[in-house]
Amino acid sequence: MSERIVPADQTTARTLNDTALQAAWMRFLDFDRGSVRQKKTQYRIRTPIIVLMFLASTLAVASTYGDSVGIIGDLRGVLRAALIVIPLAAAGLLAYASQFSPSLSWIAYRLGAEEIRQQIYLYRMQAGPYAGRDLESQQRLLLDQVQEASNQVHSIGAPVPYLQLSFTTEPVKPPTDRPEDDGYSVLSGDDYVRLRVIPQTEWYLRSLNANYAKLRRWRIAILVVAGASSALAALGGEPLVAVTTALGMAFAQYVDLKMYGHTYANYHHTAGRLIDEVSEWQILPPERRLDPDVVGPFVDRIERIFEDERNNWMRQAVQAQTANEQALMKQLGREPFRINALTFSTLPQSADHAPDRGATPPDDTPPPSTP
Repeated sequence: MSERIVPADQTTARTLNDTALQAAWMRFLDFDRGSVRQKKTQYRIRTPIIVLMFLASTLAVASTYGDSVGIIGDLRGVLRAALIVIPLAAAGLLAYASQFSPSLSWIAYRLGAEEIRQQIYLYRMQAGPYAGRDLESQQRLLLDQVQEASNQVHSIGAPVPYLQLSFTTEPVKPPTDRPEDDGYSVLSGDDYVRLRVIPQTEWYLRSLNANYAKLRRWRIAILVVAGASSALAALGGEPLVAVTTALGMAFAQYVDLKMYGHTYANYHHTAGRLIDEVSEWQILPPERRLDPDVVGPFVDRIERIFEDERNNWMRQAVQAQTANEQALMKQLGREPFRINALTFSTLPQSADHAPDRGATPPDDTPPPSTP
């Protein structure tokens, strides 16, 4: 692949006609779209499963009082049918999700996208492994890194096709963080800070505050439900205790699904490190900020900070999604969800089998490109 698309005209390097950069941005867009699509699908499928499980638990409690409550007795047939259909529907949705939207698939695509984004900026800045190489070696290295990211996505699993229907060597519009950045041109150190580092830092700050606020709201709701359970138990409302317990469990599963509380500490630490690096950069005299021997190591340090955040995020995301999937399966194995375990033989592997490399954004995902 790399030998076929390295441009013969070397004057096109780091321009809109740089074929290596075009290939990198195209693959980034493929993975970015795949991650966004899979994440939305995951929420659309697993949120109804959580709701169905809570509903079945509530109906199971109600059915035990058919003899003492007239209206429930009159609906006993409907309740019995519902307690058969609802667990089957939940099991069917989970089996469908395991085939077409495994819990780790959107994480795999996001990792691939953010690793390629990192290589693009290192290439444009001629920093890190690209420093000191001739142009052809830099372009070959960029394409090799794109292929390595693709291989890692495939090693985790790519449940849906992510490549676009057509291949083009025309410039693609990259989703950069600032409209004045065309995604191809060489950047100065100050441009890199303005167009890459500051927007990313701002994204971390927005995301960590949003994540923390949502976690706090949901934790308060869970505490309220737990308090209601205790009050109902003291007042002799045992049937409603079972319902409130199921509601608290549903809230906790939703919090894990959305990863509230799993990312804000990581983002907070990363933002602090970036602010420190930028502050040290800005106190340098203007002539030193133009020195390639100063710019290169600075860019390399910044991208390593992004990589550290990505690795931490990956571990947290795998842990949260795996725990959520296991909780759903465990609940389906209980009454009134007694379903044949063979239905779920194709569910994603546990965190022990997940890759040990990582990545980045929004709401609760890596960098600015993700909604």
